[in-house]
Amino acid sequence: MIKNKVLDQAFRFFDQLNDVVITVDADLAITSWNRAAESAFSFSKKETIGRNFRQFVSFDQAPIPFNDILQTVREKGSWNSEIMHQVRENEQAFFVWTVLRVMFADLEVDGFAFIAYDITRRKQAEEALRQAHQDLEQRVAERTLELQEINERLSAEIEERKRVEEELRITLGKAQEAEKLQSSFLSHINHEIRTPLNHIIGLSSILLMDGKLCMGDPGKYLKIIRGSGESLLDIINAVLDLSHLESGRLLPEDKSFDAPAFFEDLCQRYQEQTAARHLIFHYQIDDGLPKWLLGDADLLNRVLNNLMDNACKFTSEGRVDLNVQSVDVGDSLIELQCCVSDTGIGIPEEEHEKIFQSFYQVDRSTTREHMGTGLGLTLARALAELMGGTIRLESALEEGSTFSFTCRLRREEP
Repeated sequence: MIKNKVLDQAFRFFDQLNDVVITVDADLAITSWNRAAESAFSFSKKETIGRNFRQFVSFDQAPIPFNDILQTVREKGSWNSEIMHQVRENEQAFFVWTVLRVMFADLEVDGFAFIAYDITRRKQAEEALRQAHQDLEQRVAERTLELQEINERLSAEIEERKRVEEELRITLGKAQEAEKLQSSFLSHINHEIRTPLNHIIGLSSILLMDGKLCMGDPGKYLKIIRGSGESLLDIINAVLDLSHLESGRLLPEDKSFDAPAFFEDLCQRYQEQTAARHLIFHYQIDDGLPKWLLGDADLLNRVLNNLMDNACKFTSEGRVDLNVQSVDVGDSLIELQCCVSDTGIGIPEEEHEKIFQSFYQVDRSTTREHMGTGLGLTLARALAELMGGTIRLESALEEGSTFSFTCRLRREEP
């Protein structure tokens, strides 16, 4: 009676434990099966009591055979190890088992106790950690390989860039040397060509002053010689100016000049030129134009001469107008707004931008009436932009043209 009471108390205590506790007798018949065992292996106490332990719990995954486990327990008193179990269909669980020898002579108990605690979650976490570590190592390896490839490409690009930079350095050196040679050549050829041209123009002008030579064919021929010389000199000047612009050697100078006197002289010259061509010339200079301005009067003169020369050249009858306004834009800056209008042949709208391109001419036929190189307007716009302004065109074929030229000059403080 006492034996049964003690055993019942022990079995009730086992039921309260979270760990699996299974006891068997010497023949492995199950004597107790606690609630944790029911939950872990899905067999009830009623199904297991009195039946063989190995029918319900498999130790096939144990590191040593089951009989060797029991023999170890008999000799040493205990044995423990981790074992994986197939607890349900397609579900595995991991337990740490401790097997003990249970022998109480006074209670007539001789058998074994199988105690286990579930480490499935820990194993799953370890497996997840191992998998994550493996994935990380794989990603690190892939990234390392990718970085090596990127590094190799960068190294190749750096080497290529060094090669290109070296080629550019050599090319730049050659270009700079060529520019020096070109500059030297232009300077030399400028003198060599201008000198004989000045002789031709000067001597033909002197001869034309002789009344007898001006008559008939000789006078006509002398005028052709002088006109051709002047045209050739204009071409040389335009080419040299463009060359200086492209090389950055032509820069505006800030010099004081008398603005009203500048425009009075300009208008006087074109008053005579238009009268010789039987054209009406009308000009209007802003009364508010400051007396003294700081800027490059030479560049201003070149732009206005080009626009006025074109207006006269391309107008066979009618008029040429020059309007000059000054606008104070602050900080002692004055914007000159010059408009040159004519009643000449006009320019088709589709040609408006093209005429500012180098060597472009609206009439490109071999028998064209109006001679020229196509450099004048290119140079004029470049000079205007150099002075902080621009040139715009309004024109239509057979309706004349209006060129609007702006530039910025500084008012000279008294």
